[in-house]
Amino acid sequence: MLKDVSWFSRSVWGLLLAGLTLLILSPLVSKFGLAQFTVSFMGIAIGGLFAVLAALVAVFGLIRPLRDQGRLNTLIVFLGGLGIAGFLGYLAFSGFAAPPIHDITTNLNNPPQFKTIEARTYPDGQPFSDTQRRALHEVGYPDLASLSIAQPVSDVTKAAADVLTSMSLEIVDMDEGAGRIEATDTTFWFGFKDDVVVRVTAGDAGASLVDARSVSRVGLSDIGTNAKRISAFLAKLNAKFA
Repeated sequence: MLKDVSWFSRSVWGLLLAGLTLLILSPLVSKFGLAQFTVSFMGIAIGGLFAVLAALVAVFGLIRPLRDQGRLNTLIVFLGGLGIAGFLGYLAFSGFAAPPIHDITTNLNNPPQFKTIEARTYPDGQPFSDTQRRALHEVGYPDLASLSIAQPVSDVTKAAADVLTSMSLEIVDMDEGAGRIEATDTTFWFGFKDDVVVRVTAGDAGASLVDARSVSRVGLSDIGTNAKRISAFLAKLNAKFA
């Protein structure tokens, strides 16, 4: 039997709280420009390791004949550490499942072009060619496509700007006549900035054709963030005219 249950409880709680603290504070290091995002990722990895370690140590407490209060504390730590590990595992799996690309669009043949924002391009020396990136895009996001709305270009462009604003994107430039909107999205935790351009053109029978493109400024893979942003934008825009 453990002789010092309170010491054991404090130890496992300390591990769990240390992990939680790192998980919460590490993204803010990047968000406020205190260090590169790679440092934040390292902090998250260490925080996750602490949480897993807390859960593993807690298992030892659960199989020992501890007093009820000690067993309850240990069970809470075990479940907390297991939950954190599961959540981080899900995020990691989602990241690995997403194609290792960060320039996503509804129109691969004729993607919308930035005019005001100097969007990031794929530099030389990256592991995939343009052809390979296109193939990854097609396989990873087969459902991303242009949206047709039976409304004039000017009305759809105004509605698109409203939707982007409602999604907390900052409108950088808007040309209603050309049907072009450029905006920047800043993620909550890490403060990553992704650039978005929306193009609205005249389609058949007076309808408007909407295309969107979202590009991350950092990282090789966007873990699916840009595609989710575009899908959410198109769904909200379509709903405005439903």
